[in-house]
Amino acid sequence: MKHLRVTSRPDPNRAPAFFDRLANADDPIDVDIDRDDELGRLSDTVTALGAAVCERERRHAEYERYRQELSRITSDPDCTAETKLQRLLELGCDRLDVETGLLTWIDESAGRAEVEIAVGREDELAGTVFDGSASNRHDTATSVDELGTDDIDATRVTGYPFADTLESDCVLNTPVVVEGDRYGTICFLSRDHRDRPVTRADRSFVALLARWVSQLVERRTHVQRIHEREHRLERAQTFTTDMLDAIDDVIYLRAEDGDVTRWNESLCEATGYSDAEIESMHALEFFDEDDQAVIRASITEAFETGETRVEAALQTKSGERIPYEFSASVLEDPDGNPVKVGIGRDISERKAKERRLREREARLERTTDLLEQSQRLANVGGWELDVTEEPPSLRWTDEVFRIFGRSPEQGI
Repeated sequence: MKHLRVTSRPDPNRAPAFFDRLANADDPIDVDIDRDDELGRLSDTVTALGAAVCERERRHAEYERYRQELSRITSDPDCTAETKLQRLLELGCDRLDVETGLLTWIDESAGRAEVEIAVGREDELAGTVFDGSASNRHDTATSVDELGTDDIDATRVTGYPFADTLESDCVLNTPVVVEGDRYGTICFLSRDHRDRPVTRADRSFVALLARWVSQLVERRTHVQRIHEREHRLERAQTFTTDMLDAIDDVIYLRAEDGDVTRWNESLCEATGYSDAEIESMHALEFFDEDDQAVIRASITEAFETGETRVEAALQTKSGERIPYEFSASVLEDPDGNPVKVGIGRDISERKAKERRLREREARLERTTDLLEQSQRLANVGGWELDVTEEPPSLRWTDEVFRIFGRSPEQGI
């Protein structure tokens, strides 16, 4: 404390220097005048004014220092959101001179709350779940937005979860709002009663800290949602791939220029090519020259009409030709580009059955011709009664009609 003792009437020419000294003083100036008159009352006023100016400057400098620290913590690119939230609570404890800082998350639908982050003396509270109704009541009564402008005493506050259990004073708490909805609260607790009151500057600091915390939580929530969507997308893609690979038929996605952009495992198994080899291949490279013209025409037809169906021999890496039936439709990919989505089915077994059926029909035709020739030589006819039909069906051979001199149209 600096003392300025005045024992006589001040010189008017020295007054400006006096007030400059008052404005630039680091500590309050005590203007001590041994007079109980108007000049003495003036000295008291000047002393009080000097103390108020110094105190205001001190508070402003302190507030600015903590504000800069808030900015430094939140802008640190090397810290995770969790670390930043923890450091903000630690900064709040230091600023308010309290022991414990809490960030709680409130699930209003379930009527419960959980301590998400706890720092200081009661850091073991992290993860503790409690009834959220008390927190709801307390927040409504003492949120920063509803506190008055006058300083309030840091008296013991009842009704806040843990405050009673820990026999602590709830110095200040304020809601944390994320995307317009209340996420939870920030609370600062202390078991030891604070000597100094909670000031307007304290409340302003807590309000500012709450906004920073809200932004961090909102950004963290947004990042979590992105990660969750990416995880769901990855799982969906994995499921789709596994589902396509479980199908025996060849499934492929082909661009308009003929490049194969996606395929299932069946294409690798059918052709003997690896995924890396298929990735660099054109659609026509899976067919020999005899079928390439047909495939080229099928691709053109698909992109002109929207669908196509064609049979061609799929040529494997070893040169084997496997008969396949390809059916495809044209869709748009997420970028709006037309793509051909097709299914290729191995029809080797069907072709073999068709070949065996043709062979049996040819043998039957030869047998029928031989029987008819034998009937003409022996002048013997025959008939067949099919009793499985209703009414039963009677069929005569051509020789019977010739024996009786009638035509098949006339009947017997």
